[in-house]
Amino acid sequence: NINAGAARVTVTPAENSDYTGSKNATFTIRAASLSGAVISGVTDQSYTGNPIKPIPTVKLGGKTLVAGTDYTVSHANNTNVGTATLTVSGRGNYSGSISKTFAIKKPSAPATPQPAPITKPSTPATPQPAPIAAPSAPIVVQDPITIATSPASVKAKAKKAKVTVSWKKLHKKKQKALLAQIQSIQVQVATDLGFENIVANRNVGKKKTKLAVKLQKKTQYYVRVRYIGNGGYSNWSVVKSVKTK
Repeated sequence: NINAGAARVTVTPAENSDYTGSKNATFTIRAASLSGAVISGVTDQSYTGNPIKPIPTVKLGGKTLVAGTDYTVSHANNTNVGTATLTVSGRGNYSGSISKTFAIKKPSAPATPQPAPITKPSTPATPQPAPIAAPSAPIVVQDPITIATSPASVKAKAKKAKVTVSWKKLHKKKQKALLAQIQSIQVQVATDLGFENIVANRNVGKKKTKLAVKLQKKTQYYVRVRYIGNGGYSNWSVVKSVKTK
């Protein structure tokens, strides 16, 4: 007469009474409802590409219930970014079900490490340049400046969730010496003018003149471009701002 289900009671006469025999009766022990249970241990999660299944703690009336014995757990909408649902369903001595939602959030873009300066053996250290001022905010360049010319005519055009960055093509003959110094072109896109939150950091070939980057919709971005050479860099171009549609 402890667990939910059918139970039996037996009545027998007391010792030295005038009665004999016994009488049995059955009754039902109903399963306890989970409607008053409390779910804890379920917090918001970051998107991983795989189903996310938090392990909850379930308490009813101060008692911690046992998974698999007292309840089962199911999940819904628990893979993609959005609101997922965890459902606890009673079993054994418990009945009914309760649910709890949690958010699956898009992970923040990891900071992209800056490429380390390439130093030739026996080459004396290049003095650090003074900070380069960008519109409305200073941008301090920590890399050695070995290329005197920065990318020119930098433009940024926005479309729906995409920004196309372009720059002026170098003249094959007139700028032959400059082309010889350049190994690649670096493009950075950030959500702040100080480029502390960089969301795209791409290197392209020196003959390229544009790059398309997929980004978030209706967001303000800042773009800059520079040349990368053997052992150093050019100054960053003028920063361009653009807002996606």
